[in-house]
Amino acid sequence: MKKKIVIVMTGIMLTLTACGSQGISGESAESEVLNEEAAVLGASVSSEETQDDAEDLEDYDEYVEEDIEYVEDTVLSTDLITLTMPDEYKGKYLAYVNGEDISIYDKESSESGYGGYAFSVHVDLNNDMLQSGMYKKIGELEAEGTTYNVCLGYPSDVQWDYTVGTEMPENYASLYNNAETILENVTANNDGVFTYGAGTKGEDLYEDVVTKYVEAVNKGYDEGKFKEEGMSPEFYAVTQLEEGNPLDIIGFTYLDITHDGIDELLVGIIDELEVASTVYDVYSIVDGAPALITSGTLDNKYYALTYGGLANIYTVSEKQYGINVYSLDYGSTKLYRQIAYKYDENENEENPWFVCYGSDDAWEAITQDDYNERIESMDSEYMRLDFTALADF
Repeated sequence: MKKKIVIVMTGIMLTLTACGSQGISGESAESEVLNEEAAVLGASVSSEETQDDAEDLEDYDEYVEEDIEYVEDTVLSTDLITLTMPDEYKGKYLAYVNGEDISIYDKESSESGYGGYAFSVHVDLNNDMLQSGMYKKIGELEAEGTTYNVCLGYPSDVQWDYTVGTEMPENYASLYNNAETILENVTANNDGVFTYGAGTKGEDLYEDVVTKYVEAVNKGYDEGKFKEEGMSPEFYAVTQLEEGNPLDIIGFTYLDITHDGIDELLVGIIDELEVASTVYDVYSIVDGAPALITSGTLDNKYYALTYGGLANIYTVSEKQYGINVYSLDYGSTKLYRQIAYKYDENENEENPWFVCYGSDDAWEAITQDDYNERIESMDSEYMRLDFTALADF
């Protein structure tokens, strides 16, 4: 089957929601043409947005028009991997094999002109896909003496007929939601070895780091030694001030806060009374090894956020305190500030409430009510983590 469409090869999104449910009836001819193109991308275009969106579409490098040779084979192979599709999807999907990439489309959505791209699997030959933030690692392939990341790709926009409703069609939803289960069927070709989940699970990545915390407590490190070893001095305070065994109070958990498929390590305090869990040390994988991303204190602590990333709550004095919201990129030790709020009488005693967007310190004054509303809205985003006590490691 050969069909000319617009390919959408973008990456991970947490949820898919319809961009619009209105058709193109009543819009200008120019808007109709644009919406015909946008329908394949899963987006509707209003007449007010036509001019800007037309220019955007012309320049949008992600959408590349070319001929696709679809296949409906159950067994799909590249040079390095083979994917066997489950029998339940026979006749319900289309596949496109391109180099070391295999893309799966919902047949009905594709043939009706709405793209239908559900997921894809990629052998990352240059091991740089995750840096773009567009993919999720699902395992590793050992082939010809080289280790490659194997990545899952998802659409970043709506790929079904959004004009009839906001719910995914049944078959599309099944393909999309079961992508990771389907990709457990991937095998390596020739003499290669594919291991599903390799290089992604915290228990395989951070054993030595967690062991370091256990040893620090057992050996009675002082505050200076904790700092020297890259651990928060708050853990020393636990050994000195808290009742009971410190190994029962200091806990750790593995959590993918970057949404790249690779767990981070979060170390904090187990407190059954806290609604959200305080985190003091955060580690991620950088250049193939665990790396400390940030270390906090009682006046500069962290919380994991439900949608990913970290919130940093700090106190300088009674007149100055605030919250920084950070994201963390794959393979980097740098935190990227997305938004920040602060109360700072030193800057403006009459109106000390501020917001800052991005990493630049371009603070904007806001009202007390606006500040309080924003801070309160953050409360529901702080996660209560399922910490494992060091004593149980």
